[in-house]
Amino acid sequence: MWPGLPDEALCQIGKDGGQGQNRTADTRIFSPLLYLLSYLAAGKKARRKRAAEGAVLKPLGRPKSTREPEPMSDRLVLARLIRSAIIKFMKVVAPAILLLASALVMSPVFAQSGVAAIAAEATVYEDDPDDNGGIYGEVCIGNHETTATRRAFVRFTLPAIPAGAVITRVVYNFTQVRARGNCPTCPKTANIELRRVLASWQEGLGGANNAACGGGTNVPGVTWNGSPAVQAGLSATEFLPSAPSTPITIDTDIGNDDDGLIDDLQAWVDAPASNFGWELRVQEEGVDDNARLINPGSVTVHWTVPNGGVMLVKDGVFDPGANGTTDPGDLINYTFSVTNTGDVELTNVAITDPLIASISCPSGNPIPSLAPAAMEICTGSYAITQDDIDNGVVNNTAMASAMCTAPNCPVNDSDSHMQPIPPPPLDFVDGFESP
Repeated sequence: MWPGLPDEALCQIGKDGGQGQNRTADTRIFSPLLYLLSYLAAGKKARRKRAAEGAVLKPLGRPKSTREPEPMSDRLVLARLIRSAIIKFMKVVAPAILLLASALVMSPVFAQSGVAAIAAEATVYEDDPDDNGGIYGEVCIGNHETTATRRAFVRFTLPAIPAGAVITRVVYNFTQVRARGNCPTCPKTANIELRRVLASWQEGLGGANNAACGGGTNVPGVTWNGSPAVQAGLSATEFLPSAPSTPITIDTDIGNDDDGLIDDLQAWVDAPASNFGWELRVQEEGVDDNARLINPGSVTVHWTVPNGGVMLVKDGVFDPGANGTTDPGDLINYTFSVTNTGDVELTNVAITDPLIASISCPSGNPIPSLAPAAMEICTGSYAITQDDIDNGVVNNTAMASAMCTAPNCPVNDSDSHMQPIPPPPLDFVDGFESP
């Protein structure tokens, strides 16, 4: 049935699927094909042993005395065909399957959101610079009368945002309860401005009027004279109509005037102790009678949690050397393709392999940095041994490891490569295999 194979080999194939003593977890799927390869590779060694024990060897093929043997026996042709099919599978089909599987199981970046509730609010008064207005549930901004400007401070308790999260959107919802109306030209429109507060402040319990615009009292807490420092640049600005009970929304996804809110929230996530909130004021502080009573509302925060990821694909090509036959010392030349599959930069990307002492990468190994979606191809070689030739295959695993700033870092990946080793040619002397 199989030219050149003894009957006991065929029986063994039928008995245990052709794996025999060569069964491994990685080569099991190729039975009985790999058994044929391993049988060919081990045949020479087995016949030498039998000859040493005094056994009479049966002739293989026709004696050379009549004519030269065929350049290649049928069983070697079959073995070469099988080997070629395996190599094509490992080099073409298997990497494609690996890339698809990696794309399916890669951890995606999930968008999340939460609401920041008001933690403290207070109004300060230009005309009473030592008074605090922290007892009210609302705040007042703008000019209540001539030279009677009001400003406010608000601070929010952030939702549980994980360390390393990236703020993507901020939506501030508040209500304009009313605009000042008891003047000949009232009510007036205005624009609200938000600035990040850079130092701590105390809400206080000042205020003895019906509403925050009416004034505060001289008690401990933030005051006009004791106002904390604020950032020079605006975090956001929004138009305020004159109508009462008007909901106002500042959304960083609408326009470009409010993107500073994202920077503020990101700063507070990265350094929670720096969350001192915002100062609120009207843009038109030089205009009389444009005061607003504001319910501070709440802030909806949107964020993503970045994901670090690395993928390693290992491939190999056997080089039989100048003589074209398999010998100890022949090389398997490996490539190691490492890809950043996450959305943050990878640093210190190290490629290691227990069989290969030196793996070279264009940027060095470890690779100093690898941007998202970037790939680098590294190389290394392994010199086969007689044991590898006898086994008919070299199978080992490489590892890629990297550092990054995402919560799931550091990251690593591994990939195995099974490289079939073609058997050396069989030697014939007068019709017998050379011992």
